[in-house]
Amino acid sequence: MRRLAVLAAAAFVALASAGKASAQNFQDIIPLESSLYRWADDLSLIAGMTIPSTVRPWSRAEALKVLRRIARDGDLESAAARRLYAACESGLETTPIVAETDGFAFAAEPSASLEAYALIPVSVTGSADASEFARVVDYRDRLPMADLPLSAWAGDFLAGMVQFTVRDDYRLVDDSWSGASGYSGYESPDDLPAFSLNATSLLNVDTFLPFRAWFAGGNGSFSIQFGRDALSWGNGLTGNLMLSDSADYHDFVRVRVFADAFSFSSVFAAIQSDDDEPDRVPAGFASHRLEWRWKDLGTIAFSESLAIQDADSALGLIHDMNPLLVYHGWLAPERANSLMTAELTVTPWKRVAAYGQFALDETRTGPEAEAGDEKAQATGWLAGVRAAVPLGEGYVRAWVEGALTDPWLYNRYNAPYYRWQRRIWSFVEPQCGFWPVKPIGYFAGPDALVAAGSVGYELPGEWRASFAFTWVGKGEIDLTTDYPTDPGAGLSATTPTGVPENRYEAVLSGEWQAREWLTLSSTFACTAVDSVGHVRGDREFFIELAVGATVSYR
Repeated sequence: MRRLAVLAAAAFVALASAGKASAQNFQDIIPLESSLYRWADDLSLIAGMTIPSTVRPWSRAEALKVLRRIARDGDLESAAARRLYAACESGLETTPIVAETDGFAFAAEPSASLEAYALIPVSVTGSADASEFARVVDYRDRLPMADLPLSAWAGDFLAGMVQFTVRDDYRLVDDSWSGASGYSGYESPDDLPAFSLNATSLLNVDTFLPFRAWFAGGNGSFSIQFGRDALSWGNGLTGNLMLSDSADYHDFVRVRVFADAFSFSSVFAAIQSDDDEPDRVPAGFASHRLEWRWKDLGTIAFSESLAIQDADSALGLIHDMNPLLVYHGWLAPERANSLMTAELTVTPWKRVAAYGQFALDETRTGPEAEAGDEKAQATGWLAGVRAAVPLGEGYVRAWVEGALTDPWLYNRYNAPYYRWQRRIWSFVEPQCGFWPVKPIGYFAGPDALVAAGSVGYELPGEWRASFAFTWVGKGEIDLTTDYPTDPGAGLSATTPTGVPENRYEAVLSGEWQAREWLTLSSTFACTAVDSVGHVRGDREFFIELAVGATVSYR
């Protein structure tokens, strides 16, 4: 901890020498959980415009560029649009604690939360085990007991931050739904606590931190970010087929160039190789994306990526990190899994957007099939419709979305899989390290059917309430399933494979900004699962409740 504090202090001193002080941090990276993204999307629809770039997170400079474009070209006559715009501007304000004239500014926005959880098993049949319930309010959705983001910047061009959190140990929350080999820490359903708090003993606190720690630089048209943060790009609301925020974080270097009608993004991220390899081969994720906006009729985007694993030469890193290469021209399936996506968003009517994604990991052409190529198709599809309609000073927000992933999407032959891992040391019994596995792409991984939707009302800056439903039909192939070695073994697999596990969720949630410094929130969820763990006859139904309060300083 002492070493980390010294490094953080050195980082802030380095920033202090970089330029003229500014009252605002234009290169600050806005976290994915910020309300700003939801507000900017909905404001664009209400103003009669298409959705802004879905490559996220944004720098503060890019967010300001989005808002300026809405103010210039959009319809802000309604009371809801004006209130939303004011909320977005307020969300971008930063009040530095230190703002020196020689080029240094520093800010801290601490918060503390107390959240209570109740999980009530209503019925469990067959051999299903209540200690393995996959919670709706899971590890990442639970409020941290304490949150301390520290940021510093120099002028308009350079910024850095580190965020410390105190949160529940990973194993206090079952994580089986995300594909992890996690353990709940309870030996039987009778041991499952019906009520718990995010305030736990010191031995039950997650000691792995921080999840956000980075440097960023740029101006009003580009941003370079290096460090650790959550990433997501794509127009899906349940998740994205190429790069989503289902993982806890990514370690990466990212380049982002943005304009009103065009943007380019490139990411090179480190990913862990297989945990059962004694000599873990370095693995990485490289991706780039081109996005065009045609006036306010819609957006089209193309992405390429590689999951790379190569221990032969460190010089290969230079080749792998070149963001302007055409990845599918490498012809290197023995060391790289290549994935591409195409996305389209259109605004056929004011306040309504329709969108879709297509992912291609593997396909067989006619000549390849005739030549005896027995590799299975591996594609993914996602489509949806969303709307934002003003009603008084607030607005109604609604969307519906569906997705399908082939059994071998992300798990292609002879290459590292599109999966993220990190090792966790837990003090919750049994005390040992373990490796949760999560998708880089879509949250449900391969071999899944998903249908979801939501409707709600929001009065920006005061309160919001929503109802959401989700159905996931999950086949037996997941991110830990090895591609079959026998020729043609995977050709007959169709989604969902084997005995599908069907999970149904209905969630009612609300949030109230009671004071500028106090936010109250609640979630009530009903979950039913059929064929738990892909075992016919095993069913479970449970009710979940979370109530929380957050005190924050800005």
